[in-house]
Amino acid sequence: METAANALLGSRTLPEVLALLTAADRPLTASEIARRLAKNRESVQRAVARLQEGGFVEVSTTPKEKLFRIVRSHPEYLELLRLGHRFAGIGAALREAVQALGPESIDQAFIFGSVAAGRDVATSDIDVFVIGEARLHHLAPYLRRVDHALQRDINLVCRRREHVERHLAEGWDFYVRVWRGPKVMLIGNESDLPALPMATEVA
Repeated sequence: METAANALLGSRTLPEVLALLTAADRPLTASEIARRLAKNRESVQRAVARLQEGGFVEVSTTPKEKLFRIVRSHPEYLELLRLGHRFAGIGAALREAVQALGPESIDQAFIFGSVAAGRDVATSDIDVFVIGEARLHHLAPYLRRVDHALQRDINLVCRRREHVERHLAEGWDFYVRVWRGPKVMLIGNESDLPALPMATEVA
């Protein structure tokens, strides 16, 4: 069976299809995927076929069309989610922002909460934590297209690194819970995030 990483190699459309399907609350047709991503139908069909070959997508057929749904029970689902959002969707939008705003705008960015844990439902927001100099009003324009395509609200938390380090050291509940929880890294590596103080980590 194809691995999550191999499924994404050599395709620019596939990660975007993947990000959309993982956010969808129902099966989607190839035409609907193409419309929401502004892609041609043929490239979408090739991407979906590759995901289906790897066992990542299941297909149901109606008299008129095929419907595609992500297989959340797949053992590599969370890895697929991580890769899809890192290489497309939110991750791509944030990298575009970095190119426009400068490298200091975003040091690290990651998805947290129910989506990162694989427990999200159709009405769940996608919670994104950004560390750097960029503020919400800087990044919002870059995320609008993704928000529209995924049809999910993106809940963006923007903090400077020194702010995060201070509140982690002070044991603020929100920061501690986020740092202890699962993350889907979009920019940077988890090892480079501000560290939980030892006493907080074991409390």
